[in-house]
Amino acid sequence: MKSIVFNLITIIMLSGCFLLPAKRDTHALLINMTPEVRLEIEQIISATSGGQKIIISETTFTKDSLLIMERSPLSGKRHTNDRTKNPPNHYRLIISDNGQCFISDESTKLQWFLFKGHCKVEL
Repeated sequence: MKSIVFNLITIIMLSGCFLLPAKRDTHALLINMTPEVRLEIEQIISATSGGQKIIISETTFTKDSLLIMERSPLSGKRHTNDRTKNPPNHYRLIISDNGQCFISDESTKLQWFLFKGHCKVEL
C-alpha cells in the first residue's frame, strides 16, 4: 500500500512540471543607446564572431530587433558567391518575461545577457 501511495505522489509531482508555463522571449527594442551599451553590444558580437572588430550604428536595436552582420571572408579574396559560402549572422534583441534584455544568435540559439541596456517589447 505504501508503494502505491508513493508511486501516485511521484507521478503527480512529475506531471506538475508539464503544467508550468513555457518561457517566452519576445522581440525587443533598446530604450537607452549610450556609449556603454553600444560598447557592450559590440563586445558581445565581436566575441561571437571570433574576435572580429565590430562597429555598430547608434540606431542598432532601437528601430528593429534584428541585426544582420556580414561575416568576414575566409581569405583575402572575395568570391562572387561569397554569401552562399558564408551566410550573414542574425542577432535578435529579446526581452524575457521578467524584463531582462538578451542578445540571441538566431543560428546557434545562444543568448547573452545585456547588463547595461534596457529594452521594451517591440510592437
